[in-house]
Amino acid sequence: MDSPERLAERFFAVVQDRNRAAIAALLHPQVSFAAKTTGSDFEGREDVLKRFYDTVFAWTLYDAFATDFEQLSNDTVRVRGRFRWMNNGDLHDAAAIWTLTFQDGQLSRLSSETITENGAH
Repeated sequence: MDSPERLAERFFAVVQDRNRAAIAALLHPQVSFAAKTTGSDFEGREDVLKRFYDTVFAWTLYDAFATDFEQLSNDTVRVRGRFRWMNNGDLHDAAAIWTLTFQDGQLSRLSSETITENGAH
């Protein structure tokens, strides 16, 4: 089975490609998603795919660039990078930190935070 870093790299690659089938395959059926961009929490694969990805993929811009992967435990990795999105005509660009936890080779939990220039989250 792949390491958490390898799984996280694969996850960000399929999100960048907007490959819905590959995203679905990487999501655990009971995945928990806490996303700052939408201000909502999502529970379960179908909820994440329909309410989160259907929303953000419809935006003018949605890019998550992962640059640094740090394994925190046997199943969790912290990813640092940059996040850009545009919705409602507003462009957002911020440093980001994602924490991803995997179970049985699938993403079981994702949380994110953005970091502004003054260090606020």
